[in-house]
Amino acid sequence: MRVVGFLPALALFALVVASFAAAACSVSAPSSASAGSPVRINVSSSASPCYWVYFCDVGDAVSAPQAPSSTFFYCMYAEGVHVPSVRYYWGLDCDFMTFFDLCEDSVSVTGVDNRPPVITLLTPSVSKTGATLRWAADESAKCFLEYGRTTAYGSRVDLAGFFRTHWVDVAGLSASMLYHYRVSCTDVGGLSSSTKDASFVTLSLQKTPYSKVAPAIGLAPSSAFEWDSFLVGLVSAFAVLAAGLMFYLFRINKTV
Repeated sequence: MRVVGFLPALALFALVVASFAAAACSVSAPSSASAGSPVRINVSSSASPCYWVYFCDVGDAVSAPQAPSSTFFYCMYAEGVHVPSVRYYWGLDCDFMTFFDLCEDSVSVTGVDNRPPVITLLTPSVSKTGATLRWAADESAKCFLEYGRTTAYGSRVDLAGFFRTHWVDVAGLSASMLYHYRVSCTDVGGLSSSTKDASFVTLSLQKTPYSKVAPAIGLAPSSAFEWDSFLVGLVSAFAVLAAGLMFYLFRINKTV
């Protein structure tokens, strides 16, 4: 009986898997483009997506969660031939079972890229002894971070790979201190740019001050003494005494 009941479930599972295996995505891009100019990449799929991950250059991966079945992305290229690819994830339940498909197209890029990356500094997350510094470039770029107590910086962190979004966790800082930092990036065409000086202040180690309040003398209507509670308790006590007295008198009368 168990085998008979298992076969329909297995057949249904195989049918569902086959339907997802037949799903596919397609990507289309212009056959040629000018170096340093944005290129629109159109993608579409035959299944409901979990999310897209698209690649413009080597190491440049950008995720687009919960993307529609048809969407587009922009890529920036240097001189040469590039193959934009899109990895498309879907499944029965993206948290339970996920599949993916890969589609790609080629773009022939001509001319010389004379446009350096544009860097946008994002709001840092600051703690007492550290900070997470974030930034984004409008094209894939390899970046490094300089930071220190003055505009001379003194510390440097180099990041590997060409990406658009970047972050660095900086530790070992002093509390309640001003720090300066600057970001420099180089795109795949070898063009570089740097941000202006930026700064942040680490949090303080000092605990929140408080004052010890002496107990109030007398009756305060709101904090030292609550009249409402007192009156309710007093009335309840009188009610209990009255009930006890009536019961006692009843017992005496019944005895007599």
